[in-house]
Amino acid sequence: ADWWSVGILLYEMLTGKPPFLGSKGKIQQKIVKDKIKLPQFLSSEAHALLKGLLQKEPERRLGSGPSGAEEIKQHKWFKG
Repeated sequence: ADWWSVGILLYEMLTGKPPFLGSKGKIQQKIVKDKIKLPQFLSSEAHALLKGLLQKEPERRLGSGPSGAEEIKQHKWFKG
């Protein structure tokens, strides 16, 4: 698992549903092609954290930088 998986799990925990719905093939297609829609009821901190964790390019994903998990632990969502 990587930080993408953590982002998917966090999305489900915060919203009560997965970010992508459909058959297995449709879900894979949506992951590749669609932007994740974040519900407006989530805080700006939650939006920022999820956008970072669910970055499609692994090298740009939150937690993938030189400081690793520390980058995630220091995120403002965990402070509030």
